[in-house]
Amino acid sequence: GTAADPLKPLFVVGDTLRFPSERMASLTTPSGNRFSLLPEADVVSFFGTDEPGFYQVRLPHGQEEYYAVNVDPVESDPALMDSLALNRLLSGTPWVMLSARDHLSGVILRPKPLWPYFFCAALLFALLESLLCASGLPKQNQETGHQDG
Repeated sequence: GTAADPLKPLFVVGDTLRFPSERMASLTTPSGNRFSLLPEADVVSFFGTDEPGFYQVRLPHGQEEYYAVNVDPVESDPALMDSLALNRLLSGTPWVMLSARDHLSGVILRPKPLWPYFFCAALLFALLESLLCASGLPKQNQETGHQDG
């Protein structure tokens, strides 16, 4: 990796952590591994930032410092991969790559409207009702409750 400036707010995997110390310091990696580090010219260096997370450094004076080491953002940029590599990586998963000028509204799947189905069902019921009324079923007289002939 590259040597990182200790004032740099972002370290990426592979960077070297450097911090001033005249005596031995200890470092704990994100996975819990501990290292004792000896200074060279009043600077302690750690070259093993091979995992993302927080690295805890304990200096001889009892002072603790934490360094955040992140995944390199370039490794997460899908624009650097060609579409065939993305198809292999995301096989079986639907995906769409957009440029900065594309609008997401053009690719979002919208649900089908349901009103045409309800309209057809209402028409079908109206047709059935009119057929049943026209079929000549006996009607009841509302006043007497008897069927009319």
